Amino acid sequence: MKKILLLLAFCLCTIQFFAQAPQRISYQAVIRNVNNVLVANAPVRMRISILQGSITGNSVYSEFHSAITNASGVVFLEIGGGTAPTGSFASINWAQGPFFLRSETDPNNGTNYSIVGTTQLLSVPYALQSNRSSRADSANNGLPATTSYGVLQLFNCNGVVQYVPCLPLLTTASVDSISLVSAVSGGNISTDGGASVTDRGVVWSTSANPTIALATKTSNGNGTGVFKSNLSGLAAGTTYFLRAYATNSSGTAYGNELSFRTGGALPILTTSNISSISGFGANAGGNVTNDGGSAVTERGVVWSTVANPTVMLSTKLSNGSGVGSFSVRISNLTPNTLYYVRAYAINSFGTSYGNEISFRTARIPVLTTSPITSITSTGATGGGNITDSGSATVTARGIVWSTSQNPNVSLLTKTSNGTGVGAFVAGITGLVSGTTYFVRAYATSSAGTAYGTQVSFTPAAPSPYPTGTVHCNNTPTAISDVTNPLTGRTWMDRNLGASRSATSSTDAAAYGDLYQWGRGADGHQCRNSMTTTMLSSTDQPMSGGVFILSPNHPNDWRSPQNNNLWQGLYGINNPCPTGYRLPTQQEFQAELTSWGSNQNAAGAFASPLKFTKGGYRDPSTVNGSIQNAGGGGDYWTSTVSSTAIILEFFDDIAYISGSFRAQGNSVRCIKEPTSNR
Repeated sequence: MKKILLLLAFCLCTIQFFAQAPQRISYQAVIRNVNNVLVANAPVRMRISILQGSITGNSVYSEFHSAITNASGVVFLEIGGGTAPTGSFASINWAQGPFFLRSETDPNNGTNYSIVGTTQLLSVPYALQSNRSSRADSANNGLPATTSYGVLQLFNCNGVVQYVPCLPLLTTASVDSISLVSAVSGGNISTDGGASVTDRGVVWSTSANPTIALATKTSNGNGTGVFKSNLSGLAAGTTYFLRAYATNSSGTAYGNELSFRTGGALPILTTSNISSISGFGANAGGNVTNDGGSAVTERGVVWSTVANPTVMLSTKLSNGSGVGSFSVRISNLTPNTLYYVRAYAINSFGTSYGNEISFRTARIPVLTTSPITSITSTGATGGGNITDSGSATVTARGIVWSTSQNPNVSLLTKTSNGTGVGAFVAGITGLVSGTTYFVRAYATSSAGTAYGTQVSFTPAAPSPYPTGTVHCNNTPTAISDVTNPLTGRTWMDRNLGASRSATSSTDAAAYGDLYQWGRGADGHQCRNSMTTTMLSSTDQPMSGGVFILSPNHPNDWRSPQNNNLWQGLYGINNPCPTGYRLPTQQEFQAELTSWGSNQNAAGAFASPLKFTKGGYRDPSTVNGSIQNAGGGGDYWTSTVSSTAIILEFFDDIAYISGSFRAQGNSVRCIKEPTSNR
């Protein structure tokens, strides 16, 4: 069955009754087709029936009407005045209800009644009695006698007959003139539903199905017809839902819902000129002159070595939000490199960019770092060479060092060595031995600070041996202690100059050096050192590390003699490492006694000190030849008389004896007790 919309309005005219029922009921209907379009100025055919008892009860009266709708799609009828009636309208006994009104309509003016509606007549025709009533008169069809009747209106609202007016019927006008914060719409009220429209307008929201409970609405007069509404106070770039509304005494009806989005744009901005360009950075910025109708939530600059950089890059800096000027300092750039910069601004519509500006970073100085030399336990010498000043004059130069890699001039551990290009030398001080340091030369100009290649070095730990000690095999004698449990004294486990503790009494690697009594370790002690016949008048011979021959009495390398050499821990020319000294005659005598009955070379090696038969160097020969190596051992004490005292042993005997001071003998160092230091 084709669906056609129908609005019916019934009107019972005012009639004064004495003994007869009313003769007519005024009837109105608004007819729409399936598309909800009014059927205007067109003939229609209708059949009206009065049913008794139920909605499917017997028809006590029916009639036909042919009518023409007006321009508003309304048809007017008088029930009781139709053609080809069945039954008598005047003879209906209304007291024997209930009664139901059925209307059938063919909008094409035929007999295909496709619109059917039935509803109960709860009060017809006695619903609107006057306030006075008297007895019922059966001769008056069950109606009270002398009764005054008023007007009854029935409203068929989309097939539902009711006693109050229908809601208005209306549509929502399309939305146009959309701007950032406003728009224009309206509506068209085609029928008021049987009661005057007292208010009309549009209502909107960011949520669907807005109602007049919201404050976001217009009020555009009353009555039916077309009206226009101006929407204001909208948010830019926002989607809204809109409905026209019309209010009558039955309530508020809404037109079809529309949606629209307010206008919006990306921010408008420019990129500021680049300034304060150095080799590693520059000042940049921008000016946001218009936010595009949506708040700017972020702004900044982005840069790259490729044109048209975007915020997808990590090389960007943000600076606040909103409109206005801003600036940033770009850093970590590469010297003498072309960069492209754009300011950017972000709002809810997206990201926009200012004009692109390119610039080239300045040229920084070019330099190298010199190798580190003259390394001691606390200092060293470094430097650099500036071969190109770059795009500006070098105003400062020097070296900087640290225990961390890539030291820079922000550290205090640096030198300042003039200006300009060229080579320079700088001293490094305040070092800690055994620690690795990293050094770079630097040069500063207005373009920035440049660095030479990094070099590293480690200051040696302070030597336990006296300053100036010459080690014959270029390796200091290892310091390893051994204690004689019989004497309780601790010694070095090897001779000075020996590469190891002895494995036998004739272990040549354990022989060590041969010292002239009282001399320091200036190199003369090396078994192959040069010789001279020139005696020394000082404690440190001017001839340096040569073995001084002295074949004549008193056979001393020094003239005059000095008995104060080698005396004690801090004695002059003590060749032993820190905490050690030459033993005295008494200390060697105690060691000799501890050998027991083995007073010979075998006993010497069997002792914890493992003495070897390293021989001696004879100062009376032409070239100071070494004598008796592997045959006997001669060890200096610090004790002197007319000659210096030694411990001497051979395969068959061991004893304390005297020796010429110019003779080259072995040295074994004894450790000074801590309490005596």
